[in-house]
Amino acid sequence: MNDLLTIITPSFNSVKNLQILHKHLAKFSNLTFKWLIIDSYSNDGTLEYFTNITASWIDFYSIKDYSIYEGLNNGIRLTNSKYYVVSGSDDLPNVDILLEAIINQTNFDPDLILGNVFFEDGILKTPCVDLNSKHKSRMSFHSIGTIIKTDIHNKIGYYSTTLRLASDELFFQKLIELIDLRYYITEKIFGYYSNTGISARNKYLSTFEMFYVKYRNQKPNFFILLKTFLKLLCYKAIK
Repeated sequence: MNDLLTIITPSFNSVKNLQILHKHLAKFSNLTFKWLIIDSYSNDGTLEYFTNITASWIDFYSIKDYSIYEGLNNGIRLTNSKYYVVSGSDDLPNVDILLEAIINQTNFDPDLILGNVFFEDGILKTPCVDLNSKHKSRMSFHSIGTIIKTDIHNKIGYYSTTLRLASDELFFQKLIELIDLRYYITEKIFGYYSNTGISARNKYLSTFEMFYVKYRNQKPNFFILLKTFLKLLCYKAIK
């Protein structure tokens, strides 16, 4: 593998955010990492912008896809790095800290390294890990907050393209089911996450998909169904 880390960014018509992310990542360009952009035939000038960039640490691909997870899967297949991190076009990863977290765990050789992330409201959020009960287990969060070993997909496959918003949570559930999963949690801050994506805007679909992921292997009881119904009513009232 050529690089230790690849930052994978699926994108569609987000050239302004990509320009900001490009300038941000350029500050770390002397380090051993790649920035891999998988663009789904944008028509906002994204292609023209990256055509004029010849930096060796940037790989740009224009590949038609029908979901962010399909684009992400394409990126994983193209990367040559041992680890990858998902970054939305409006996120800002700290490459120094990400590489440091990997290098510090070389002897342990983890499948996942989970760190803290700043959200746009200024709140610092930590990974949520619960392995005490299989049906309640979860690992969060995905974008920016988790360094993932690329070859873990040889064991559990790629991201589901059936789910539009919660495929990352399904991915974590499958990881937790691995008996030999190796992970490490650090107090380091991996970067800034912008909570303005589709999952934040479409809370209805996000709630239904998260419900499916959480209870796909068990039958939910009445109180769980009631709690989900009340959550949907709350979204309706706020809207």
